[in-house]
Amino acid sequence: MNSATIGDQFDLEPVEVEFDSGDDDIEEIPVEDALEGSDGEEGLDQALKKAEDAERVKKVRLDASPVTKVSLEHTPEVVDDFVRNFLFRMGMMKTLNCFQAEWYEMEQSGRLKPELVVPVSNANLQCAELEKKLYSLKSEVERFQRAAEVARAKLLKVAKARDFHCRQHRNCVQEKNRLLADVKRLRKQCASHEPVLRQMKEKYEAIMREKTLTRIEMERTANQVASLQAALQGIEEVVLDDTSAIGNKLDAKRTAVVPERVMRTELKRTVGDNTAPARPSNATNEAQFPPPRSNPHAKAQTPRRTLDTTNGLGLDNTVSAHGAAVSGLCLHPDKQLVVSASDDHSWKMWSIPSGELVTAGEGHTSWLSDADFNPSGTHLATASGDATVRIWEFARGLCTAVLAEHAHAVWGCSWHWAGDFLASCAMDNLSRIWDITSLKCRNVLRGHTDSVNSICFVPFTNNLCTSSADKTVSLWDARTGLSTHTFYGHQHSVNHATPSLKGDIIASCDSYGVVQIFDIRTISSILAVNLGPHPANRLALHPAGNLLAVASNDSTIKLVDLQSQKILGIGGHDDAVHTVLFDHDGNHLISGSTDCTIRVWS
Repeated sequence: MNSATIGDQFDLEPVEVEFDSGDDDIEEIPVEDALEGSDGEEGLDQALKKAEDAERVKKVRLDASPVTKVSLEHTPEVVDDFVRNFLFRMGMMKTLNCFQAEWYEMEQSGRLKPELVVPVSNANLQCAELEKKLYSLKSEVERFQRAAEVARAKLLKVAKARDFHCRQHRNCVQEKNRLLADVKRLRKQCASHEPVLRQMKEKYEAIMREKTLTRIEMERTANQVASLQAALQGIEEVVLDDTSAIGNKLDAKRTAVVPERVMRTELKRTVGDNTAPARPSNATNEAQFPPPRSNPHAKAQTPRRTLDTTNGLGLDNTVSAHGAAVSGLCLHPDKQLVVSASDDHSWKMWSIPSGELVTAGEGHTSWLSDADFNPSGTHLATASGDATVRIWEFARGLCTAVLAEHAHAVWGCSWHWAGDFLASCAMDNLSRIWDITSLKCRNVLRGHTDSVNSICFVPFTNNLCTSSADKTVSLWDARTGLSTHTFYGHQHSVNHATPSLKGDIIASCDSYGVVQIFDIRTISSILAVNLGPHPANRLALHPAGNLLAVASNDSTIKLVDLQSQKILGIGGHDDAVHTVLFDHDGNHLISGSTDCTIRVWS
């Protein structure tokens, strides 16, 4: 809007503006003073410097002075300004021009009364402000409504998921209760079946014992039949020879007498080959030590085994034998049967290598440490931590004798080759020789100063060897009960010692894994092998005598070639290996461990 336009629309009048006298407040500055310094730059620089100093002082004062709040007083608009502002906000410019023209015309003509020009009430302003707030609140309400809709949808989704999971939880609880009821019912059924299972197990063991005894009896009968057939054949030959030289009457008498005599002699010879030598009868009913006999293994040609030929040695069978550690094994003298002694107070007989249970026995009140068959295979001796040795008879299926003169736990037992004597060793530092005929202790072997850990008869002699915690291995004469030789060389407790089948060497092992080989003839150590640091619990010599198996506490079996001194470790057990032995032909290796298993290697 230019000035020409405004002049056309409004009547302009000259107005004189009156100022209040303020001479005291205004300082007059002479023109000369005001113009002083305008000719040179020095006056201007000084003025700028003074202005900067004043500004700096002003800032310092402002910073130092406390901040005070300034209250603003709102002056309400008059009516015409309110209308102008309203029309301007609404964009009604033509109406605004008309209003201004008419308003000024009325004001100049005096038709506008002063009482009508009053300020607009604050209520209108407040209404406008409230309208603005209302608009903003409505927008916020709409925004919150949209957020509430989203939250409501999420809430419905979560509620549905909650209901689904509640139903799932109820179903799981019902299923759990049903399963618990089924478990209780099955437990009751199992408890009701336990007596039947126990009875069936007892019947099975009885049948297996009967089967084993029947098989032994059949073999014995077959041997007797073969011997009787040989006797009858000899009788027929004698009868034919006699009938050709003597008459019919004398021939008939001799035929009646000779068969009986020859048959008795032949039966005696046959039974004598399958049993121990006959015991001489005496007044005291005590057995006598037989004279040493030639060792059949001395000239036996057993195939020699080396570590080169046993590289293919592998696990053939694993038998879960007992409920506790297997502490001892012994092999039947004639058959592939093994008896295991365990810490669960029982012994069991197994068929090797099939692992079939043949029979079992219980009676000891503590752990079993060792077991051994008698030479005929009809009886078994077991040593236990209850300080007793028990003798079991397979034909009757029960314990027939209890030898209880040791003061502490019995570690080992061994039968004499004739079957009339039994040796045992114990923690009381003593070894005892028992007469099986009278069930009395014949000799007490005194000499060790610590626990005697193992005992074994030298094959087909009256000598036996013992190992002790006093770090020695001793050789004894069973007839006198005196020590004949003592072998030194171990630096720690000797856990086990065993002679070879030929009876020429003794192998021993100690608690630090050191193996010693002693020559019985020269009474000296011929080989020492360190398999430590883990203890060597037990060892076994191969029937050929050149290979040694050692049960180690590191859950392995170590094979040692006595000629090349090569060592081969065999792993498979889950815990310490306590015992090991070879079968009759040396083709199988049997081991027992703390993991409650018997493992057969071939």
